[in-house]
Amino acid sequence: MGVADTLRVIERASVASGVVTNDEFRTLLDTYTAMQRKRDPLAAIARHFTLLPVRVAAMVAQDEHHKDVLVALGREVPKKWLLQERKDALAAEGAVDFNTNAELEEESEDCDELAGLCFEAELSLIGFDE
Repeated sequence: MGVADTLRVIERASVASGVVTNDEFRTLLDTYTAMQRKRDPLAAIARHFTLLPVRVAAMVAQDEHHKDVLVALGREVPKKWLLQERKDALAAEGAVDFNTNAELEEESEDCDELAGLCFEAELSLIGFDE
């Protein structure tokens, strides 16, 4: 079972097939539409949407380095990301912080490898290992 197998497209036909009740569909659709309209006030009413497990969203956020998504999911942002963000901001200003660079070098030794191993172990527990 891959990541795509965990996604669920919800539409009006989902009510008829018994995947969700009409009340659940309305609540989910209204919430989704409200969130879309916060981002884009001219967004049309959605006809369908996709649900995905929090762990899958966290995995994608981790892989794509989406800091805000990790925070929204209650996950901790890796220190290496924060250090790199600070280094990039300082570089844009033409500045260098040797302490940040030193910490970044210490963090980068095995941070990614350990994070990857932890994520693989977590996903294998719920059947996402392929």
